[in-house]
Amino acid sequence: MKKLFIAALMVIAISANAFADNTNINTKVLNHFQTQFEGASNVHWKTGESFVKASFVLNSQKMEAFYDVDGELIGTSYAVANEKLPVRAAKTIAEKYAAYQIQETIEFDNVRDGLNYYVSLVGAQSKIVLQVSAQGEVSVFKKSRI
Repeated sequence: MKKLFIAALMVIAISANAFADNTNINTKVLNHFQTQFEGASNVHWKTGESFVKASFVLNSQKMEAFYDVDGELIGTSYAVANEKLPVRAAKTIAEKYAAYQIQETIEFDNVRDGLNYYVSLVGAQSKIVLQVSAQGEVSVFKKSRI
């Protein structure tokens, strides 16, 4: 009985620590997050006008979960290796953006629109973020000058 009590206290302490900075976060969001991402650590919350974002670590993977203002999950994202891109997209990027260097590739699983990748590229004078569909279609999501 004593071991069970101590285990329960540890779970409560860990949960309290993981969700310590959740003031002003929608209860629906918190409940969903705690259920779907059980075991998440280093949880940090950010609220915007139209979204709530949780940045956290789960199974040694840095992740983010995005919720709308009604508390519904929009999607999740995390960094992936460039090799995870569809072959068609990798070929297009290598040919069309040869003068750029890939900085980061993010996989974003949107509840409504499905899976997309976002590839950050840096060139001599500009930075480009490409959106890549699961089918390998490549489009410019954002472009800015350095």
